Amino acid sequence: MSEQNQNQNQNKIDIRQIDIVFVSDMFLQDYAGGAELTTEALIISSPFNVLRMHTSAITNEVMSQLSEKHWVFGNMAQLDSEMIPSIVANLTYSILEYDYKYCVHRSPEKHEHSENTPCDCEHNIHGKMISAFYYGATSMWWMSEAQQSRYFKLFPFLRENVSVVLSSVFDDKFFLDVKLLNSLNGDKERSGWIVLGSNSWIKGADDA
Repeated sequence: MSEQNQNQNQNKIDIRQIDIVFVSDMFLQDYAGGAELTTEALIISSPFNVLRMHTSAITNEVMSQLSEKHWVFGNMAQLDSEMIPSIVANLTYSILEYDYKYCVHRSPEKHEHSENTPCDCEHNIHGKMISAFYYGATSMWWMSEAQQSRYFKLFPFLRENVSVVLSSVFDDKFFLDVKLLNSLNGDKERSGWIVLGSNSWIKGADDA
């Protein structure tokens, strides 16, 4: 699969070779997080030519150059909200939802933990802007049925869109590595447990 580097000068890219524009705040080369690993697995398994583009690189000029391509938006905390109306009006796109972007904290639980009040972001301008952005998508991909259900409860009109519960995605190399480790382990009984260390509240390392 042909891949283009998002750091190249846009004017030097032969846009005729691009099929999909994948937008994210970070990619695997920036940070090896769960969202980035899933994004990378989707990109490398795609039969289409994919351009990786950092959210911060999106401009009206770039959108104009690539307006005939299909766009996929992943994590986009760095997206200028003033760009959203232009995206909805001029692009064909899908949403890959890793968290709860309608919330200013990207998590209703973190919102309540941080502000000592239940999240009501669905009623403010941020939540309404995100829901309108999602409604304009041709399809939405979710990480779990619970996540999808929460969105549908708050924004029932999103049920009209094509929705797929994708969950986390792993590439072929991951499964080959797991198969190798299993073969090396043989019949040895496994025991114990692992907690992923993280300073991020949302990861719940202390609770675990």
